[in-house]
Amino acid sequence: AGTVSVSAYRLDVKNMGTINSPVSAAEAGYADDLEYTGYTFFRSANDAGTRKIKGIDVEYSQQLVFLPGFWRGFSVFGSVSRTVPDIQIVDLVSKSANGGLRFSNHKFNSQLRFTWTAARPTSITAARSQWERERLMFDFSGGYKLNRTYELTLSGRNILNQALEEYFNAPGTIRYKDNFGAVWTLGLRGRF
Repeated sequence: AGTVSVSAYRLDVKNMGTINSPVSAAEAGYADDLEYTGYTFFRSANDAGTRKIKGIDVEYSQQLVFLPGFWRGFSVFGSVSRTVPDIQIVDLVSKSANGGLRFSNHKFNSQLRFTWTAARPTSITAARSQWERERLMFDFSGGYKLNRTYELTLSGRNILNQALEEYFNAPGTIRYKDNFGAVWTLGLRGRF
């Protein structure tokens, strides 16, 4: 048994919030305060008119029940998203995909999932733009039923320790790179 779905949308957004713009200390209300001399202040604003954002999502999932024996417990899943605004929008992920492989039987279940996001702008000013680099992460989850009531669970996020990176203007100009490490959680679930 499998499913495929395709959905498309269009958003018309009035008075959409825009990027922060630099303003003087006087415009920020600190003209007479010497403590803030030399500081840069930012103010957000709303865009005049209506912004248009279009998008499409494609999803697929398939239980592999047509396979023999042990292999019948596998299933695959995935989705792809594309978002197209009429202007560049800060923090909007324009392309993303995720998918993975699941296995389940009467005692054991596991899932290996990937998530990919395209590079996205995080700040845009007249002087420079700041971007978060594209990222591919893998996650794992699983469980083992000890009996009818209890299940031992394990989950891991970012199991290959993919870094989070931001850069200025061009991909070679690194702003920062953070490796948060994989996060593993071991648990016991009870159903009563």
